[in-house]
Amino acid sequence: MKPASTSTLKFASPESNSNSVGSASLTRTEPELQADPEFQAALTTDTQQERLRTGKVACILVILLMPLGTAADWFVYPGDVGFFFALRAACSIAAGGLLALHYLDFGKQHIRWLGAPIALLPAAVIAMMISQRDGFNSPYYAALILVLLAVNVVVHWSLGESLFTTGCIIVFYAVAGLASSSLPQTDRTFVSFYFLALTGVIVVSGNFLYNSLRFREFASRYELERSRRLLELSFRRLRELDELKGRFFANISHELRTPLTLLLGPVELLRAHPALVRDERLQDCVETMHDNGMRLLKLINDLLDLVRLDAGRLKLNLVSVEVDSFLRGLLVAVRRFAEDRGLRVHHE
Repeated sequence: MKPASTSTLKFASPESNSNSVGSASLTRTEPELQADPEFQAALTTDTQQERLRTGKVACILVILLMPLGTAADWFVYPGDVGFFFALRAACSIAAGGLLALHYLDFGKQHIRWLGAPIALLPAAVIAMMISQRDGFNSPYYAALILVLLAVNVVVHWSLGESLFTTGCIIVFYAVAGLASSSLPQTDRTFVSFYFLALTGVIVVSGNFLYNSLRFREFASRYELERSRRLLELSFRRLRELDELKGRFFANISHELRTPLTLLLGPVELLRAHPALVRDERLQDCVETMHDNGMRLLKLINDLLDLVRLDAGRLKLNLVSVEVDSFLRGLLVAVRRFAEDRGLRVHHE
């Protein structure tokens, strides 16, 4: 059965297979799609919706066009207009019954079995007209070709349905011709069967190509929607990870700043202790501890500012700084370690 181009696609939630999102391929081959139960379920649902829609249209066409064929009966078989009109009216009523089935739950559940009868019903009525008058010599074989083409254009059968319906219509014509009392003309009989068979080949081939193209089109739409959902899920996960990262840095920054502040308090007291004034080397060590502690505190505050900036709660305030004083502060932080290793650092 063919997929549709206008029906709404229904997909399973990507979270149901979230463990494989990171490694899932965004495009798959046709065998992989055929083996995917979710794809098959979506294809079946889409096909049923489309068959319901096109089946209703085909039934309405049969209901309306069969009685209108009385005009042809009036010119070709004026003596049988009444009988033929009764057959056409009965066909329209039966088509109305098929139309009603499209609105019932039973018909929706068995929609695939309603496609062929929509064509076979008017074909059977026309075959009865052929058997009633002229048999294989009747020009109404053209009406069978019209039924085959018209209903097929609207409904678009599967390959199996196309073969079955085409074969049944040819059999209807053969039985009607054999049941007629009119002697067949060989040339007319050959031409009738030839065009019926040729139309059947066109219908079967056209449906096969159409269904193949429609399958690819549906698969493309399905994969596109699937890829979009996978990308949305990946984006949500990345956003969640980004939020977790921000919360982690904020928490760890607060956790680091609290003990660092407690350490800087005693260092501030040591800087003011009278004993440090008499010991220059010890004073340098305490000053180094204080300066590096303040630098670490500034780095932690900068990290918190980055978290606020990432969350959109902070605006940058660009200011100019004295490069000389900035470099001097950096050198003070590392001078003690350099001197302990016999190195001398300075800036120009």
